[in-house]
Amino acid sequence: MGIIEDAKRKYDILVGERKGAFERRRTEILTKHPEINALLKERRALWLRAMAERSDPDQVGTESDRIEELIARALRTAGEREDALEYAPECAKCSDTGYIDGKMCSCLAQLVLDECFNQEYTADIIRRENFDTFNELLFSSSEDNRGRSPRKTALKARDACLSFVNNMDKRYANLLIRGKAGTGKTFLTHCIAKAAMDLGNTVLYVTGYGMIDMLTKAAVGDADDSFYDYLISCDLLVIDDLGTERRTDFSEKMLYQVINERMNAQRPIVFSTNLTARELGECYDERITSRLFGTAVGVSMPDDDLRAVLKTGTNND
Repeated sequence: MGIIEDAKRKYDILVGERKGAFERRRTEILTKHPEINALLKERRALWLRAMAERSDPDQVGTESDRIEELIARALRTAGEREDALEYAPECAKCSDTGYIDGKMCSCLAQLVLDECFNQEYTADIIRRENFDTFNELLFSSSEDNRGRSPRKTALKARDACLSFVNNMDKRYANLLIRGKAGTGKTFLTHCIAKAAMDLGNTVLYVTGYGMIDMLTKAAVGDADDSFYDYLISCDLLVIDDLGTERRTDFSEKMLYQVINERMNAQRPIVFSTNLTARELGECYDERITSRLFGTAVGVSMPDDDLRAVLKTGTNND
């Protein structure tokens, strides 16, 4: 069985598990609250009788609405949500079928990406590292003589990343997050990946080193050659730690090709790097740097190394 078939099978299993959990919970509610079960039976009998007798739909609808309100009231009294008896699909776009008009929905496509390139570790991380868990208090609020502080810089970077994600489908742009090691660049790439997935986009998350390593293996037949296709076709490509890859003629050619093809297709890339703009210019040829700086919104992180702060949870302001 191929990787895509495995992913589809896993998708069906996950959907089945969610539906099974819902049915068990529904049964539990109805067993615990027989008055709600009785109202459901009354509503069903009403519509069956209406179909048999060809009753006036408006009159039947009014009576059905009355029963619906009684059910909602009984659920509230029982401490349950009003929609607790209605299954809500995880994906509203495809209703958990995995397809829309015969085409793979982004929810299934993302699972395929995760299965193909072992992104489960990223999925675990973004549950912890996302915009909801961004903690501005880790950054010092001490201002310099120009009124700037690490906290203000971090908040400006966060807001720029939020704006980037929210405008992905409105205008084409890339994002270049720069800063020293330990300043929170990777955290922000995780935030962006999570937010983009929540909006229904497929996201491929790679490191600069990992991307070139995979492309090199594919070139010599040691890895799946579909990796390049996914690099180009995913809705958002995140390349963390650009500049950590071993730079060769092949790596430069492939990096340029990925950037150029995605630019032509108007599909965005998020880069993070420890390198300054000058160092990027020294590392890569003009073809790459012109596309990096010509299409990317620049985001700078504060210089503070957060690793010591994270050990104590305070910046000692």
